[in-house]
Amino acid sequence: MPENTPDSATLAMKNAEDQITLAGLEEQRDNLLEDQQVAELRDTVLRSGNTSVSNHQIYLLGRPLRPASIPYIWALSVLFIGAAILIFYMFFPYTIPPIDVILFDLYILFSTPRIWSILFGLASIVILFLSLRIANIL
Repeated sequence: MPENTPDSATLAMKNAEDQITLAGLEEQRDNLLEDQQVAELRDTVLRSGNTSVSNHQIYLLGRPLRPASIPYIWALSVLFIGAAILIFYMFFPYTIPPIDVILFDLYILFSTPRIWSILFGLASIVILFLSLRIANIL
């Protein structure tokens, strides 16, 4: 066996290193392609002010967002809402009244003719606008 030929272990190690390098380069290429698409979208939107914004073009502070950052924004909003509810509950604890108190309050509320006239008026307005919408007048 000549001394210049590498053995199979050296070739396998070199092959593994090349595959790891290739995977890193492919990931870098994908990131650059995504950055290019975002930049092109930003350029087209900023150059023409009268374009319609679709549901896929979400804006925060006047710039398009990457689609990959949307789940992080949702998670942060849920986190902040949860923290706000927790802080509010700590400062203003809420106790649920007994069911008979709730039923008595509802009885008093719906026993007044003023509430029934308001509900009838609102229902009439809804029926009127729905009828006009079905008749293609609105």
